[in-house]
Amino acid sequence: MKLNRLSLLLLLAVPFTACEDDDDNAPSLNAQWKLYSSKVLTMGDQSACDYQVKPSDMDGAPSTAACQVDDVYDFSNNKELIIQNGDKKCTPTESATTAKPYERQGDQLMIDGQAYSIVRLTQDTLILSHCTNLPSATGFTNGKVGMKFIRN
Repeated sequence: MKLNRLSLLLLLAVPFTACEDDDDNAPSLNAQWKLYSSKVLTMGDQSACDYQVKPSDMDGAPSTAACQVDDVYDFSNNKELIIQNGDKKCTPTESATTAKPYERQGDQLMIDGQAYSIVRLTQDTLILSHCTNLPSATGFTNGKVGMKFIRN
């Protein structure tokens, strides 16, 4: 009788362990994204870069430069980000596409030597943040920038 109870326990445990760690539905960075909004969230000295961007910081209406509203950021290749600059150009000499090497390490991205943090990654939303140097006319040296993308 003990063997039957043990067998029954093993059979009941199998379905529960077989369903664990199902990452097939995990959101993937490897897709095409459109820039929905970007903004400087805080300014100051180097301490501005310590600000931890929250997803709610990027709530609200779209806000990007008019020349970027039709740009597509393609992370489909695991090593190279392809930026397809749309018809609205930021400069007269802007190329149709720009390729930048990137590497993902957990919640960090290195894109062409610039460090970005992945704040949120879902099936339809990507939020990145990074620290940047600001023009001296702002009166500040650094700023924390948030960028929200939607799946293309």
